Amino acid sequence: MLLSPQELIDLTDYQTSARQIQWLRDHGWKFEIGSSGRPKVSRAYFEQRMGLVTQSTEPELDFSVFDKAA
Repeated sequence: MLLSPQELIDLTDYQTSARQIQWLRDHGWKFEIGSSGRPKVSRAYFEQRMGLVTQSTEPELDFSVFDKAA
């Protein structure tokens, strides 16, 4: 899934694709440019960058069992 055109405006505060692309580059965002010339930002990437999800969804391993003296 991708951010909608309105969500890109909300993110960048710019209406035009050229300004949105420049903002995304200036702020280090990953994006692709579609055949229409509009930037495309993954919703999952947006949520990660905005701190809405954790980076890793894998459970953390518990190595405490190995810490016990034999």
